[in-house]
Amino acid sequence: MDYLPRFLARQFHNLIDVSFGLILFWMILFIVIIFSISNAFPVVGYLVIPVASAGMVAIAGSMSAKFYGRNRKPLISSDPAIVKVTASSLFNHFSIWTSKVGEILFSLLVHIMIFQALFILIAPIFLFVSEWELVGITRL
Repeated sequence: MDYLPRFLARQFHNLIDVSFGLILFWMILFIVIIFSISNAFPVVGYLVIPVASAGMVAIAGSMSAKFYGRNRKPLISSDPAIVKVTASSLFNHFSIWTSKVGEILFSLLVHIMIFQALFILIAPIFLFVSEWELVGITRL
């Protein structure tokens, strides 16, 4: 289950330095442009909308690159209470457990985004075929 997010992280490793907000802004702008083109020209929309799936793959890849490329710095504190809590074995088990749950949830999120991108890629084909069948039925 970890292969696809790590593969995307290797492919999009150059997007580690780009902020997620900037990527999200360009993605939203891109989606607005795609949907405005598809509303203006419905037939062209079937060809333009699948480009949004490539954008979703790019977002998933940049998220993967940021997730696997981050620096995991240890918690260093001089406060005696925090040192006492972080030195306990219970905190160690809790931190290992939360990191595993975080990795599983992140992997699940990336897989959901990839499946959504595949659905967006395939959906216009079904819509085009269904409209084509409706035109054929009305001619009979």
